[in-house]
Amino acid sequence: MNNAASNDHVQSGDRLVLWPHTGIQAPTTLAYRNRTELEHGRGVAFRAELHHPHLGMIGWLENEGVGGATRFAPNDLDRFGWREMNAYVGQCRIDGDPLPLGTEQLLDAVMTEQDIADEVVRMRKEHTMLVREFAEETPGGLGAHRGAVIVLNTIAHTRPARESVVAELDDDTDTRRHFDGIWQMYDGRQWRPFLAEQKVTSDEMRARIAAIQAAYEAAGRPPYFGRFGPVDGMHITGPVRAFRTAPHFLLCGDERPVHGHMWCQCGVGSRAKLAQFERWDVQDGLIGSGWVHAAKKCRAVVTVD
Repeated sequence: MNNAASNDHVQSGDRLVLWPHTGIQAPTTLAYRNRTELEHGRGVAFRAELHHPHLGMIGWLENEGVGGATRFAPNDLDRFGWREMNAYVGQCRIDGDPLPLGTEQLLDAVMTEQDIADEVVRMRKEHTMLVREFAEETPGGLGAHRGAVIVLNTIAHTRPARESVVAELDDDTDTRRHFDGIWQMYDGRQWRPFLAEQKVTSDEMRARIAAIQAAYEAAGRPPYFGRFGPVDGMHITGPVRAFRTAPHFLLCGDERPVHGHMWCQCGVGSRAKLAQFERWDVQDGLIGSGWVHAAKKCRAVVTVD
């Protein structure tokens, strides 16, 4: 897989393509293939083909594995050599600014972008979740920091679950944050804050909780996974349980079930019909939300908020 194989990249207004996992904006995507490694006493050297979406294989990525920079070695100087690479890098941006480390930074981003895209594929297949640290500023004026991706063994839908995960990550010397940044998650389509600010007002929260409780009482207080409602057009299932979360109510925009522990495998596009779901706790209010593929045969998660 390469960083063009995902539907996650977008075209910016200045005709630069945004690489979603590294924040690079470049004239095109780039990909590496056929990586070979050689372990030696000081590290691991590697070489990989570098592919341009329109020109094909334009050269190699090379690193001696001794702590130095990754280099570009052209395949054909007349077609795409060092001059063309320098011009390409000169057009690139990261978070709106020129690349502070130039070609080295771009080549490292090619590999990081593709490796994370592969992790996203595995995430969907194995129904895990990806998180990382993000800091807008780092020492030395090198721009934003996007930390190593950490794989959670399940989808953390709710705020209580995420708070528990963050506490564990920050308590572990191998995973704790290094630049006082925030934790991000891959929500199924893009990177976003793992613990986002609440968008529902306190008045809206109280009104929705009261409506859910009234509907629950009117339905005769059904046991776990009872179905009742709707409330404000949302059909209710509950009480239900979720990863590291107390019993709560699951609301959905239609009457079909929500497979909240699974990622959708259907490869849905922008025109696919989705159904919104929300998780409500009678004490804490809205604790999680997202969208599932509305198709009856699926009902798995497309994005989480």
